[in-house]
Amino acid sequence: MNARVNVYAIMRDDPKAALAEAIKRGNAYAQAGADCIFYLGVSDRDTLATLVKEVAAPVSAFAVADTPSVAELQEIGVARVSYGSAFQRFALSALKRLAEGIREAGGHAAMREAMTSRELQEMLRGAAIIGRQSQRHLGVRALHDHPHADGYAARSRAAARPGVEFARAYRQPPQGRCAITLLHGIAAARR
Repeated sequence: MNARVNVYAIMRDDPKAALAEAIKRGNAYAQAGADCIFYLGVSDRDTLATLVKEVAAPVSAFAVADTPSVAELQEIGVARVSYGSAFQRFALSALKRLAEGIREAGGHAAMREAMTSRELQEMLRGAAIIGRQSQRHLGVRALHDHPHADGYAARSRAAARPGVEFARAYRQPPQGRCAITLLHGIAAARR
């Protein structure tokens, strides 16, 4: 079970009080049995390092543009990184550029940025391999085991190639490693 701590979203005016409350809530969730404490709104290295040190459960971070690199997060002990809707937003930005190029200039120059059909197929084959490896070797539970997954799990499985299960990481990765959630609860892989 992941426990989400939102104090940084509601206590922006007092960073010291927010940190103290985040530690307090994180430890309360850990004591109640949470497997991982998910901190939304924390992107600076020092605060994340303090949370890792002070909270008695693995810490998950939500990546934004100024979040430290995955290597830095691993170094300070962050157990999981979520990218939320970043991949969808990035893809929709490219879609918007293409549509605007067609509408405004009548041209298709933005299509040069797109991957080829072959690159797309290779990427999807790689995602299928990651999904199978995650389930077999990395302690990942299938998304359909998650209590809130009823609707989109069925759609995800229907869209998947046969034999591919979308998954979600729950356990703390080996020391010095960082779980990376690729598509906010739809596909996860661990390094």
